[in-house]
Amino acid sequence: MTDYWDFYQCQVESKPASIFLDMGLRNRAPMPAFHDMAYLRLYLRNPAAHGMTTSEEADILSPYEDELSKAAEENDAVYVGRVTTDGFRDFFFYAARGAIFEPVIASIAATFTGYQFDTGSRPDQEWTVYRNYLYPPDRICQVMNNRGVYDALQKDGDPLTAPREVDHWIYFPTSFARGTFVQNAMKKGFQVRSMLEPDSQSPQFGVTVFRQDIPSPDNLDDVTVMLFDFARAVDGRYDGWETMVLANKAENSDVED
Repeated sequence: MTDYWDFYQCQVESKPASIFLDMGLRNRAPMPAFHDMAYLRLYLRNPAAHGMTTSEEADILSPYEDELSKAAEENDAVYVGRVTTDGFRDFFFYAARGAIFEPVIASIAATFTGYQFDTGSRPDQEWTVYRNYLYPPDRICQVMNNRGVYDALQKDGDPLTAPREVDHWIYFPTSFARGTFVQNAMKKGFQVRSMLEPDSQSPQFGVTVFRQDIPSPDNLDDVTVMLFDFARAVDGRYDGWETMVLANKAENSDVED
C-alpha cells in the first residue's frame, strides 16, 4: 500500500456509493506479482436509508478494516480499497494466489460479530477492478484535488465565504483548440490573464483564465468541472487553479492545487 488514500462519492448501479481507495497505486498498476483479485462483501447490520453506513457502524467497521489490511500484508496480498453501497461494503485485494488468500479473509470476517459475508476471487492480471471500477474518472479526480486547496486556504484562516479572483490553467495541443476553449470560457464570464506559447520546454498552447468566484466546495467544484469539460471537449487539459487567501484582513498569499 501507499500513503495516498482518498475517497469520493458516486453512484453504483444507480445507488449512492462511497469509494475509498489507495490512489497511489495508480501509477504502479498492474503489479504482475499480484495477479488475482479477491474480495470480501460484508452486509451492513444497520445501513442508513440511502444504503450507506451510519457513523456508528462506520466506527465499528474501522478496526475490522485494519485487520484485513494487516492480513493482506502478512499473506502476500495488497489491500486496494472498498466500496460502500446498497447495504453492503466490499473490500478489494490483489493477491499472488487468490484461492489461498480468500480463506484468509473469510476466517477474519467470521470473527465480525453479527455480520454476514461473502468472499470470492478471480484472475485479474490487468487490475481492471482497481483501474476501471475503484479509480475515479478524471473529472472526479479534479474535484478531489480541490479539497487540498480548500484545506490549505482554511488553515491560513480563510473562511471561504468571500468572492475573489480565481485563476485557472489549461493546456491544449493546438492554438485552434485553445481559441475554442477561450470563447466558451468568456461566455461564462471568464477573462484571459495570459497566454503560453509552445517553446523548447513544452509543445503545448496554454492559457490562464480568471473570474470572481467564492473558492468553496459548493461553488468552485462546479466551476472547475465546467472548465475541465470545456477543455476535454477540444482535447485540452485542465491543470488546476490558484487564488488569494482572504483571512480577517491578514496579508494575502497565493494558494494553488
